[in-house]
Amino acid sequence: MNRPFQTIALTIVLFATPLLRGAEPGSGPPAPSIAELTAKAERGDLDAQNELGKKYIFGNGVEKSLPDAFKWFKSAADRGYAKAQHNLALMYSKGEVVEKDEASATKLFQQAAKQGFAISQYFLAFRYEKGLGIPKNNEKAVFWYNKAAGQGHAGAQYNLGALYHDGVGVKKNPAEAVLWLQKSADKGHVLAQYRMARAYLDGHGLAKAPDKALFWFYVAQKNSFLEKNPEIASKIEHHISKLEPTFSESTRAEIRRRAREKHEAITVKK
Repeated sequence: MNRPFQTIALTIVLFATPLLRGAEPGSGPPAPSIAELTAKAERGDLDAQNELGKKYIFGNGVEKSLPDAFKWFKSAADRGYAKAQHNLALMYSKGEVVEKDEASATKLFQQAAKQGFAISQYFLAFRYEKGLGIPKNNEKAVFWYNKAAGQGHAGAQYNLGALYHDGVGVKKNPAEAVLWLQKSADKGHVLAQYRMARAYLDGHGLAKAPDKALFWFYVAQKNSFLEKNPEIASKIEHHISKLEPTFSESTRAEIRRRAREKHEAITVKK
């Protein structure tokens, strides 16, 4: 099972501060000014130090400065703040300001992961799977993917499903693979949606069901992340073209309607 990673896209998401679900721009207390944030950071507020680091990463309200970002991330990371440990790890991994150092990055990911930070657990699992800055260990990869997947991390759920599918680091278990792929697909992971369609089409881990396969192909077809996966997009179009003629027009319309509703429900949850 192919499990491509979009490391750059992940990094942007990690440094960004998305609105909480249901929040509206301008609602709630106003964000602190840079001067207020700096004052809090200088007084030792760990969250402020991490937030200030992110401001400097993107030049958001201040002149972009990777050295200043590193300074504030390190200040909070040295005192055990998981989010800052994660962000500092990314800077070591990318070689920003400091020399690229995968071992130091992995150590920081470990520190944050052990505090229960799901994104770091996911990154640490990937490092164990690929042997980045740490000896390759598929069993530990499964352990940490499982930790992050249990907290609802869609990427970890997808990768855990893939490991169960392939029998890597864990006993092969198609049914368990489908369980995790379903969870990931329900959160909008386009590769998981594609794999769910293939599972129903091929009967891997569940009974063959061409109508459910077409449903998931339709759902994946609407996923905006498909633009970053042209190879998968092409495969989806191929399978849809093969499956559609096997259903009546009214049945296709009904499956499309349900797929549209599923896509909209996933989008709202995000």
